[in-house]
Amino acid sequence: MKMMKRIFILLSIAAVLFTIAYMAVQKEETGLPPRPIDRMSVDEKNTFRQQRDDWMEEMHRSAPDEDWRLVEKENRLSKRQTVLANRKELSHRGKLSRTNEDLIPGVLEGTWKELGSNNQAGRILTVDVDYQNNTIYAASEGGNIWKGNIDGSNWTSLNDYFQIDHIGFLKRFQAGANMRLIAVDQSPYVYYSDDEGATWETASGLENPQNWGSIRKTVMRADMLNTMYLVTSEWDYVDWVGLTSLYTSVDNGESFQLVQSFIEGVGQFDLWTSKIDESPVVMAKSDTIFFVHENGALEQRSVIDPTIPSSIGKVYLGGHSSATEFVVYAAFNEGDQTSFYVSSDSCLTWNYKGVV
Repeated sequence: MKMMKRIFILLSIAAVLFTIAYMAVQKEETGLPPRPIDRMSVDEKNTFRQQRDDWMEEMHRSAPDEDWRLVEKENRLSKRQTVLANRKELSHRGKLSRTNEDLIPGVLEGTWKELGSNNQAGRILTVDVDYQNNTIYAASEGGNIWKGNIDGSNWTSLNDYFQIDHIGFLKRFQAGANMRLIAVDQSPYVYYSDDEGATWETASGLENPQNWGSIRKTVMRADMLNTMYLVTSEWDYVDWVGLTSLYTSVDNGESFQLVQSFIEGVGQFDLWTSKIDESPVVMAKSDTIFFVHENGALEQRSVIDPTIPSSIGKVYLGGHSSATEFVVYAAFNEGDQTSFYVSSDSCLTWNYKGVV
């Protein structure tokens, strides 16, 4: 038995040495290490993804009339609300501290710190910069909001205790006597915090898209009310049709009211307004451009005739403003073509800039 083990170990060492020697020869001959030979083809990847989806379905067996994804979503929301309620209670009692937490209530207190590699894959979805205090607030794909110095030092997560999935909008601003941090979850929820993320509240008025839908775009005007506008996708359970809706908030993101709903697809809508100057809110509904006024009224400004060969798939808005100019850009995409336009007269006329 011992002789067999020794033979196995010697053979294993020989195989490793042979592999290293082979790779060294390959690198010496070509100047590069050998190409990997175990990469999956596109068809193999698609088959693997389908098998993985089938496995997930098999693992989550449920009654025919029960959607296990909806059940898991409700469970996550329930746990999230429980965590938020507990943290609010601790905050009210003065026992909520970022430097010391109950890891095991009544038994163990401590602080979690992240250690390890600094080159983990990931991405930042959106940021907000507090220039007065040289502070950056950044939302990561993993659902965390990070706060750090503008030089990139002292990063701290503000919401380790629960995720805010797919943050599409993040803003810190003055709301009455408080500095408010607001995060818009595409799933679709709007959260706001007046204590730098120690506790969070959930905005009201978005029950219909929360039943089925998502938040696709968020803008905030640089006005006294911090007026917010949302473009959502949702479902009309009466006429049984998908809707794209526009919501607004004039109480610093605490509640939202429906402005108007449309049957057109959500990709054919976009919003833009300046983040710095108090400028109009521009809305694109397919090839028609509107101003959205404070009372929610829509003022049609113009209709663009995009030079693309078929129906509009998606529309995008951008721009910039100052004391002397208000410039808006529009891009229309269909398939592999996108055409670009610019307006310098408050969206009354448009100049074609080209196609890619």
